[in-house]
Amino acid sequence: MNELVTKLAAQIEDINAKQSAALAAAEADGVSDDDRTKHLAEFDKLQGQKEKAQSSLKRAELLHRDQLAADAPRINPVVQEVFAGGHDPVADRITVPARARRHGPLVAYKGREKDAYMAGVWLAGALCAHPSDFERAMAYRQKARQMGLDFIEDPAAAGPQANLTGLSNQQGGFFVPDVIETTVIELALQYGVLRQFAEVVPMTSDSQTSPRWSTAMKAYWIARGQKPTSSDPAWNAVQLIAQDMGAMTKIGRQLNEDAIIDLGEKVTVNVARAFSLAEDDAGFNGDGTSTYGGRVGVITRLGETANAASVVTATGHATVPALTNADFLAVTGAAPNYKGADWRWYCHKQVWAQSMAALQLAGGGNRVETIAAGGQMAYLGYPVEFVNVMPKTPGTGTIAVVFADLRMSVKVGDRRGRTIQAGYENDDFTRQLMTILGTQRVDINVHTVIDPLGDANAPGGPIMGLKLG
Repeated sequence: MNELVTKLAAQIEDINAKQSAALAAAEADGVSDDDRTKHLAEFDKLQGQKEKAQSSLKRAELLHRDQLAADAPRINPVVQEVFAGGHDPVADRITVPARARRHGPLVAYKGREKDAYMAGVWLAGALCAHPSDFERAMAYRQKARQMGLDFIEDPAAAGPQANLTGLSNQQGGFFVPDVIETTVIELALQYGVLRQFAEVVPMTSDSQTSPRWSTAMKAYWIARGQKPTSSDPAWNAVQLIAQDMGAMTKIGRQLNEDAIIDLGEKVTVNVARAFSLAEDDAGFNGDGTSTYGGRVGVITRLGETANAASVVTATGHATVPALTNADFLAVTGAAPNYKGADWRWYCHKQVWAQSMAALQLAGGGNRVETIAAGGQMAYLGYPVEFVNVMPKTPGTGTIAVVFADLRMSVKVGDRRGRTIQAGYENDDFTRQLMTILGTQRVDINVHTVIDPLGDANAPGGPIMGLKLG
């Protein structure tokens, strides 16, 4: 291990301990104003020393990395092939070591043990974030490159520094390779609702416009010798502005060959689940605040006065169990008749169980085997999708169920691939933990609730809401 790197890392840890003591003394009960000022001044002085040491550490690490790279044997990386399956065929030439084999079933990489092993090796190379792990990180990176997986740095990824104390993020952020990226997308489609059924728009810049049909052509009867009234179809633009979304988790700092497949599995699953949940939460519940990245969701849009025609109130039915078939039929009847539209019910599973499923099972003609199978996840001829972020016990006057074709009404802007980076938060290092941050840039725009064609006989739009009355 490079002595200078070790020395500087220890110096930074020592300064962190002194800063913690100074801050605790400044905030102690009964401390005088003069003493508090002195303690805070000491904290600021130490901060200046730490920043200089961190700069020196970064330079020392870069030098040490370059020295290791110069001494390492030259290996030509395998060229990654692109093919329809979405997974790297180089995996067919990789042998998973016996000690790395997982004894339980894989979820993210089901039936793809070699892909899981490749993901774990790459992650190990990206996540070894402490100077004492530097040589091991280089070894994993060399192995990953032999598999055709490189480490492409994201210069915009500054790491979770706002919440991290102690060692800074040593490696920066790295764009994840296809073997992880493709699997994260696949899992996001399984765990999330919005990406499955909304329109996903690839973004080539942080700000992009996407067209939306706003007015239709209209035909007129023409009197002899007269010209037809002009009626042109109109389009307007939906603005998409990508914003960072981050998901943090913790894993043990001691990465070894025995845990490589588990590492690839755990990180991939957790990042995909976190992204899906956050996207669904913003897409359905967003209220325009920073909690949802400034996004306004489906339920909030339905509450706007301009979209009142898309809301059907179950008058006299103030709770979910009180809803009747007539309430749901009123929603489908008010929805426009779009040819080929993908109408679906969206609600929490508990809402479905207490209303749609209960109404199905209470209907006449049920047999023992029908009841044993439970309510079917389709109602009045339309599929039912469970949305975990929607309210499970909606109150009187709130939207309980949404009936929509999300592809006609919601756009998800996808700016770039995901990145992975590592660092330490609070006392992670002493607890032998490491904080992992997965990031993506995305936008969610609920752009159409009321039908732009304005059908007086069906005044709603591609998003309809059933409100408890």
